[in-house]
Amino acid sequence: MDSNAGMALETAAEPAEPAKARLGRPKGSTAKAQAGKRAAFLAVFAESGVIAVAARQCGVTAQTVGYWRNTDRAFALAMLAAYDASTDRLEHAAYGRALEKSDPLAMFMLKGRRRTVYGDKQELTGRNGQAIEIIVKRAADQEQLTALAETDDSE
Repeated sequence: MDSNAGMALETAAEPAEPAKARLGRPKGSTAKAQAGKRAAFLAVFAESGVIAVAARQCGVTAQTVGYWRNTDRAFALAMLAAYDASTDRLEHAAYGRALEKSDPLAMFMLKGRRRTVYGDKQELTGRNGQAIEIIVKRAADQEQLTALAETDDSE
């Protein structure tokens, strides 16, 4: 597919701008305006935690936000910080609800935070209560199983 598909044609009065620099930025938009939109997006995203909602409120598409994230490392890091901020807001709201109104929500949060104490327990055994033999075929799986075994032994 042509990399300029969907792009407006240049006019003689407008100097040609490389397609890469224009991608993710509406035609006629200045770098300063884009910086403002990025900052506005990050603020709304930190509040809502939803990319599509924040993008719509700031007058850009989710695809534009994806382009910014993929081409601007500072923006990508700022998005992670905004996502963490929205998760903190969610956790704070859920914590308050759990304490005031909802036993199931409190248990859900405790399971997430202290899985070893409040998490669902499962014990698997083989035939006649015998141990189950697990054959590991990948080194990464072996490392994970070893780490899990060490965690279980230390409790």
